[in-house]
Amino acid sequence: MKTPDQPVLDKVRQWLIRADEDMRLATAAMEYVEDCPYRLVAYQAQQVRTEVRKAIKQLGMDLSV
Repeated sequence: MKTPDQPVLDKVRQWLIRADEDMRLATAAMEYVEDCPYRLVAYQAQQVRTEVRKAIKQLGMDLSV
């Protein structure tokens, strides 16, 4: 696989920053919110998964199993 050009790497970085922010939000909710609504944490986890997949796709990697 060839090295991606800078615009692609910038887009990957943006997706991974979003994923990190969502993961930190989910973690904070579970640690600091009493009676945390777990469905909201699960939603944030789904967002993380989606954003990481988008970052991987930007790199041109095949995600099919």
